[in-house]
Amino acid sequence: MAIPRFGLNRFDARTVDAFAADVRRAETLGWDAAFQPDSQLRRRDTYVLMAAAARVTERILLATLLSNPVNRHPTVTASSIATVDELAPGRTLLGWGVGDTAVRLAGLKPARVSELEASTRLMRALLDGQAVDVGAREPARLPHHRPVPIWIAAGGPRTLRMAGGVADGVFIRVGTHPANIKKSVDEIRARRDRRRPRSLNGRARRRVPHRARRGSRSSADDGQVDGRGLLRVLADALRAAASVLDRS
Repeated sequence: MAIPRFGLNRFDARTVDAFAADVRRAETLGWDAAFQPDSQLRRRDTYVLMAAAARVTERILLATLLSNPVNRHPTVTASSIATVDELAPGRTLLGWGVGDTAVRLAGLKPARVSELEASTRLMRALLDGQAVDVGAREPARLPHHRPVPIWIAAGGPRTLRMAGGVADGVFIRVGTHPANIKKSVDEIRARRDRRRPRSLNGRARRRVPHRARRGSRSSADDGQVDGRGLLRVLADALRAAASVLDRS
């Protein structure tokens, strides 16, 4: 059984240099991934921070958690994450979602599931070096394309199924109850099994554990979980999430 990977999404971002130093420290301490929220009215620019961290690290995965198709056009996001991957080859990941504080604090609305799917397909094609019809005079291409994996954050059945059909991985956001995890994985596989598998290289197969909401509980979970029980629940949840791509 593969050992789950673990990441952090809390770093000292008071300055760009402080963020880079903190990610380097996390790498030294053995953490596998550094996730950076993308919320322009609360934090410094995500991709500038990731680029700075890329310059001072060698192993740790650098990822957004989460970018969205509302506050940046998907072609801009694809260009940005591909540029970061030049600085950290094979160790970047684009975390993608409908948008929370990044859109709400700007007076905008989160993306619809259909918008999330369309933007994922657009970025996937650009990052794979394909020409895409975007309604311009000529098809759009990304000259510096790189096969960065795209992971979608999903909790509802519709979003989970959509993510299974278009994403390279899924951040399962349904808490830690084993029954909820299993149901979510089944939803992802239901769509994934119907699509023609995309050839994934070593980068796209990199996995990190699903991100569980703190304090989330299922309505079926009406009892207290002791320390050992909680560890077992988390271990089961991590194994379930990590198996999604293994069985694709």
